[in-house]
Amino acid sequence: MVSVLKGEGKAPILFGTTNITLATKSEIGYLTRPDLAGAWPTVVMVPGGRGTTSAMKDVARRLARHGVAVVIPDVYRGDVAPDDISTQEANEALGRISLEQGMADIDHVVSFIRNPGSQWSSARDAFGVLVLGAGSRFGAALSMFESVGALGLVGAFPADEYVGAGVPVLALHGKEDEFVPVDSVRALRDAGPHIEVVLYGGVASEFLDDGLEGYDYATAKDTIERLAAFFVEHLPGASA
Repeated sequence: MVSVLKGEGKAPILFGTTNITLATKSEIGYLTRPDLAGAWPTVVMVPGGRGTTSAMKDVARRLARHGVAVVIPDVYRGDVAPDDISTQEANEALGRISLEQGMADIDHVVSFIRNPGSQWSSARDAFGVLVLGAGSRFGAALSMFESVGALGLVGAFPADEYVGAGVPVLALHGKEDEFVPVDSVRALRDAGPHIEVVLYGGVASEFLDDGLEGYDYATAKDTIERLAAFFVEHLPGASA
């Protein structure tokens, strides 16, 4: 499909659930990218406890409208957390997925975007990582992959690997986040000049998910705009 929202971003986009095929292996993932010629800055999004929900797909599409291609691995392999469970329960469900299984799926996506045949992606030179919430367990491991060029964190626990990766980091957190202590986020900010931290007042952990009570439109909009500008600045590729 091709779409662009009036007043948001500049690029028409392609988006949808797709078969991510590499050699003889094929998995399901969500892909959205500008529908324009060029090799675009490309980001692997590691979803939080609720998985690849409609809200997370919307975040990916909005980034694409700003000129950033996004691929979301399906770490739940077809499932998403029910709307009526708590964030804590969703995070616990994600925690039951083995690191080995999750990283196998994520590694498949990384190999897919870095394939020279992916003419729309600049990931063969460097790619970005966007980690949401409880996805930090997988995101921390992914941040150590070769050719990671930038790390974006939204409500993700600030693991040591993010500092050790030695690449630009943008961390965006709600001051009222019930899962990530503000002091740990401030400590991340002080860990090096390559790390930028934004703390949003008056919001908790779910400010980016428009299907949940904690959603905050203004904060979500600012988050997406900051992330898009950050990845475009620090990753190779075309600019919308």
